[in-house]
Amino acid sequence: ISLFFSVPTAYKKILSYLETRSRVEQEEFKKKMQEHIRLFISGSSAMPVPILEAFEAKSGKKLLERWGMTEIGMGLSQSYFEPEKRIPGTVGLPLPTVEVKLRSSSSSSDGEQQQDQEKETTNSTSNNDLLVRSGSMFSRYWGKEHKTIDAFIEDPETPGKFWFDTGDSVRRILDEENALLRRPLLHPCG
Repeated sequence: ISLFFSVPTAYKKILSYLETRSRVEQEEFKKKMQEHIRLFISGSSAMPVPILEAFEAKSGKKLLERWGMTEIGMGLSQSYFEPEKRIPGTVGLPLPTVEVKLRSSSSSSDGEQQQDQEKETTNSTSNNDLLVRSGSMFSRYWGKEHKTIDAFIEDPETPGKFWFDTGDSVRRILDEENALLRRPLLHPCG
């Protein structure tokens, strides 16, 4: 194994298991991880920083955080090539073929007001709905026309183009480059 992909909850479970092992076994785990695992990747949502730091201490490896979902595949990622630029608890920037847009979580159904709110929140540090567009994204929910209609929002600036409402909430952090993802329907690391 040279790559290990998982989610924050699984990393927490690994840490819990390691806490039941002797110090010698924990050191052996760290040695084996450094010898055999090139990269640990956490997806689904941003990992809580205490878990991330504890796992890095136990494995001796800097974790790569990413975000994606079945409907779009991988969408956001921290830098693989520049680990020093990874900010704990964030899932990074859109991948090259992915466009993202932030919409105020309190947007109304009035298109004009919503369009104004989208512009205002793009560089906000408040929580916003994550909208995504990509050539690799799915086009519809099979046999669920109503769900498809609810999930896609026409782009007011480009008629005929649509954004997919991921149902996730994000906020940009101070450097304006990374997004911190919060997935409201999950109970991360529970």
